[in-house]
Formats: sequence, structure tokens, C-alpha cells
Amino acid sequence: MRNLLISATIVGLALTLTGCGGGGSTGSGATREVLFIRSDSRLVARNELTGALRTIYDAGADSLFSPRVSPDGTKILMGTGTAMVVINADGTNPVNITGHYLGDWNADGTKIIAISLTNQVASMNPDGTGVVNIFDGSAGGGMIDLDVNPAGTKVVFSSSPAGWPMIRTMNMDGSGVSAGLTPNTGEGNDDARWSPDGQSLVYIRNFGGARNVWSMNADGTGKTQLTNTTDTERVPVYRSDNSIVYVRDTPERQVWDMNEDGSGQAVLEAITGENLNYLEVN
Repeated sequence: MRNLLISATIVGLALTLTGCGGGGSTGSGATREVLFIRSDSRLVARNELTGALRTIYDAGADSLFSPRVSPDGTKILMGTGTAMVVINADGTNPVNITGHYLGDWNADGTKIIAISLTNQVASMNPDGTGVVNIFDGSAGGGMIDLDVNPAGTKVVFSSSPAGWPMIRTMNMDGSGVSAGLTPNTGEGNDDARWSPDGQSLVYIRNFGGARNVWSMNADGTGKTQLTNTTDTERVPVYRSDNSIVYVRDTPERQVWDMNEDGSGQAVLEAITGENLNYLEVN
């Protein structure tokens, strides 16, 4: 009987430690790792409990950015500047997807929503087949970034159709494109990511020469400034508990974190002589 109880406990722990939320966002489980890209194009994970770093993938001469963990935690999607690469969670079996430079997973990990080199937003299979264009983002300065909500029903994206970058949302099939959630004149807004419950967005507002972290409701209301520095902030991401990790240039790029309301800002990871960038949580 004791052996059965021990076995059941081990199985329970294993289930607890697997999986990730839908749409490349954190799910109901606690955030275990913060992923970032080092200056030498290595994807690294920082253990939330111990602070230990482990290298997942080394891109060599290629660039890496915008890592996104699949909902079940078994795959990681990244951009390389001119293409995308999908790897196993342990860094093995890289699969290159040409013609698209960044993307995110749908809620069950069966599709990738990606931006093409010609600023088309497309849906495709995880191996790059079955490409279907769903939105033409080529107007003006084109597409910048995107993020799928945890439910897999909405895409938030930044683009520059006329003037400065602004944030909008659309349905997964490209329909229902919203009006701008942020202005497109006098300020730029990008790097938007969904909260775990899909009710809020965290993003970067570029105004008056300063790039600070802000949050807002999913409909664009309730805009709140979270950081107020002369440094440049980038790529904020919610953890599963709604705390936020982000990059701050000081001038080297460091990983910082803070509470949902902007309090408790502190350095999480810094490596002397390196710029850390492009965050994801798992």
C-alpha cells in the first residue's frame, strides 16, 4: 500500500511540473522558469526557485528573438530575423520555417499564428505547412509583433498602418479587427502581451523619448503606467501570478521584475557585458 501511495505522489508531481498555458502564455500552474536570449544567441532558462541558468538552444551565427513556449510545454517557437525555428523543449530537433519571422501558438498547440516577411499574418501547422493568410498588415510601416490570448480566441498585435506603432486586436481568423487600443500619433505602443486570464494587456509605451511599461484592460480602457524611468524598457511578460518580468537598459539590458501594480521593481538577472532580451515564461 505504501508503494502505491508513493507512486501516486510521484505521478502527481510529474503532472504538476508539465504543461504551459495556451497561446504562449502562462497557464494555471506556477511559473517555473523565465526564458531569455543572451547576447551570443543562446536561449537560456532561469529557474524561479534557485536562480540557476540552463542553456536550452544555441543558434550559433543566427539571431534569436521572441521565444514562445507551446501550451503543453513540449515545444518552443522562436524568430531568427528571416525565418522561424521550432525546437523541442530541451533544445533538440530544430525545424526551420521560412517566409515568416515571428509567431505564437494557438490554445491547443496545433497551429501557429505568424507574421510573414511581407507583413501578412498567417495561420499554419507547427511544421510550417498549411499556410493560410488571415490579415494583411502591410499598410504603412507594417507589422511589428503579436500575441495570442490564453483562450485562443484573440490576437493582440502592433503595427504602423499610418504614423506611430499602435496596438489592436483581432479574432483568430483575422476578422473583427478593433480600432486602435492606443493612439497612432505622438506616441508608439508595442510589445503587448496578454495576462493569464486574458482580461489585461501589458505593453511598452514610447512617449517623450522614454519607453516605459504600461498595462490596460483588453478593450483599451484603464491605462496605467507601471514604470517611470529614463531607461529603456522592453518586452514585458506576465507570470502566472500576474507579476511582470521585463527588460531594462541600464545601459546593459537586464531582466527585471515587479508586481502587477508596478511596485517592487528589482533586478532579476544581469550578466556583466551582455544584453539580455526577449522574455518568455514557462
